[in-house]
Amino acid sequence: MGFRLGNEVLVNGVPAKVTSWTATKIVAVAPTQSAAQAGAVAVDVEVLDTTTGAAAISLER
Repeated sequence: MGFRLGNEVLVNGVPAKVTSWTATKIVAVAPTQSAAQAGAVAVDVEVLDTTTGAAAISLER
């Protein structure tokens, strides 16, 4: 199924601005470090499908 229009990206729970997407790639601008929990080196990235409610999570530790 892949990514599609309307997917939302969260970085450490903070919305990132999606600038483009295709079925296989999303390009997004991550929020500032302070907004995404200052001091964190690793981040959690979550892609939400707002149509179906499905989520894909990448936990980077």
